Amino acid sequence: RRLTWKAELKAKKIEMPKVDYAEQIERFKQVIELDPADVLGYFSLGNAYADCGKKREALETFEKAVEVDPKHSSSYLGLGMALESLGDMKKAKTIYEKGVKVAEEKGDMMTQKKMESRIRAIS
Repeated sequence: RRLTWKAELKAKKIEMPKVDYAEQIERFKQVIELDPADVLGYFSLGNAYADCGKKREALETFEKAVEVDPKHSSSYLGLGMALESLGDMKKAKTIYEKGVKVAEEKGDMMTQKKMESRIRAIS
């Protein structure tokens, strides 16, 4: 019987590949440089910053994503998470509430549910 990848990882038979955040960040910066109105470029860059612990940069990038496309609900989720990571729960809640309305209008149920869950968690 073959072990699942999680069991193999737990048994240290395999290792998760290391993520090169610097390379990811540079790649997304290049995307934005080519198209400053690319909300997915900002969203992806914000996630890369958040994943490597650069909270302030993540916050600024998600703010730019929301500015570029105020109807991109996932950017509101990212912005709220960045605010939470910096300890600004009041502002995070406000952002989530705006994001829930955007997600509701677009029918983006998954993102809407995540933001509603975060509102309950920080309230």
